[in-house]
Amino acid sequence: MEEEDRPILAFILSLLAGILIFVEGVLVLFGASIASSLGLSSAAALLTGIGILGAFFGFLIVILAILLLLNPESHLGCGIAILVFSLLGFFVGGGFVIGSILGLIGGILAIVFAPYEDPTLETTPEWSAAGPQGFRRCPFCEASMSAHASFCPECGRPSPPA
Repeated sequence: MEEEDRPILAFILSLLAGILIFVEGVLVLFGASIASSLGLSSAAALLTGIGILGAFFGFLIVILAILLLLNPESHLGCGIAILVFSLLGFFVGGGFVIGSILGLIGGILAIVFAPYEDPTLETTPEWSAAGPQGFRRCPFCEASMSAHASFCPECGRPSPPA
């Protein structure tokens, strides 16, 4: 698959979002350990929950971004999941807020992604006979070719059997 057929921008934005949300979750977990060492057990428990959720959401977004790059056919499902986890990321800090915003943009770009299709290529070309001598014409370039040719000699496009 060519690079043009992959949602590169959606991947980059989603990957950055996942990394930011994950890093913020880890930093909140570090803050929870500090709060625990200061004897603030209820604050430590709250920060631990927020940190674990943040790290989990960030990790999932990174995995979804990689899946989006490796399997562009799954762009709709990955995009929706990235949107959902980016929105949930807002509740745990959102990767310094910018992470969730990047995730929302990346998810939207993944959803609207459409691979490039060359309109000049037909999936089932029709070949017509050119005369009684066993020749036919290419519908793309109108070149004359043998009825048994595998490819058009002018444009090089594949020829189905006559």
